[in-house]
Amino acid sequence: MKWLLSGCLLVLLFGAGVSVLTWRFVSSNKDAWLSRGTEAVAEGERAGRDLDDRVCVDASIARLKEDGSFGTGLGARLWLSGCLRASRRADGFCDKVPPPGEIVKTIEWSASACLRHGRGNDSGCNGLMQETQKHCAEADVASSP
Repeated sequence: MKWLLSGCLLVLLFGAGVSVLTWRFVSSNKDAWLSRGTEAVAEGERAGRDLDDRVCVDASIARLKEDGSFGTGLGARLWLSGCLRASRRADGFCDKVPPPGEIVKTIEWSASACLRHGRGNDSGCNGLMQETQKHCAEADVASSP
């Protein structure tokens, strides 16, 4: 019993240590991360002024292909958010994009779109498709009487 309690205490201490180190790491890097995220959105908005929706998505996929890391995926998604916000609406761009509430159709559409871009089973690409879906849903609401 004594060994079991000692083992539990050791696990608790280890968990607490990992939590403290994680908190310190996040605290010391959050400002830089927020700054990079804000810059990615602004960069996307600047680019989007001269692009249409389709080109924004294609350009964000190209960014994602740089290295496929989590940071690159997040940066590409933030860039796409800004780009779509400022871009021109391409004819038919949102026609096949399901509304966010239709989960099965969303999964099928996202998988198909990522596969067409050569990014099958890629969580970064799925994030870009979620951003596209959000954009199309907001555009539909804005254009409704």
